[in-house]
Amino acid sequence: MVRGRKTTRDIILWVEEQIVPANGAKFAVDVVSQTLLDIGSKSFTHLITVLERYGQIISKLCPDEEMQLLLMDEVSAYWKNSTQMTAIAIDRMMGYRLISNLAIVKWVFSPANVDQFHVSDRPWEVNSYPHTRRYPARCCWIL
Repeated sequence: MVRGRKTTRDIILWVEEQIVPANGAKFAVDVVSQTLLDIGSKSFTHLITVLERYGQIISKLCPDEEMQLLLMDEVSAYWKNSTQMTAIAIDRMMGYRLISNLAIVKWVFSPANVDQFHVSDRPWEVNSYPHTRRYPARCCWIL
């Protein structure tokens, strides 16, 4: 679908009608995120282009924090050997409002990442984004 240059709307309809009913929403997030990350893995510019062009698909599949956490797990697993690309992808997804600041903080302090605090700087790098960036959040601010 992506190689055939189908529109975002066509891909969303295909995922909602074919993939989600047959395999579930989590499987759809796995397949879509891995496909888009694979296309975007060639360079930083490819990643940005993929997120700009197909971000609506991710937004449709990940409307809540639970699915956004799953998306960040997929990003982290895809680039398990590249802290920098994991951080860049999550930062750009936050910039395009595909994931919320609160979801990022929850992901950083999830049990899987807490175990990484002393061996990797990935959780700390990603945790700095919600605090230093001024992107409007997808959720309501708690005052």
